[in-house]
Amino acid sequence: MEKPFDLKYLGEKMKEAGLDIAEESLGKGAVVFFDFLDESAKLSQNMVVKLVASLLPEARKAVLEQIDKIDGKVDPLLG
Repeated sequence: MEKPFDLKYLGEKMKEAGLDIAEESLGKGAVVFFDFLDESAKLSQNMVVKLVASLLPEARKAVLEQIDKIDGKVDPLLG
């Protein structure tokens, strides 16, 4: 690895480990995780949780954009 947090390098390492569908799996996992956080925040009475939950859409977008870079191809469901 030549630069920190190089997602192409991560993708190559995942493929070497036999994880060719890593991007798709990570993307689906991230979507389920953010849905879980959103549902939980809606049920919570804690105002701090509600405040943090208001940031979830932007966090989801940023995370999915980074996951989409793993294989170097644009996936409209992630980007």
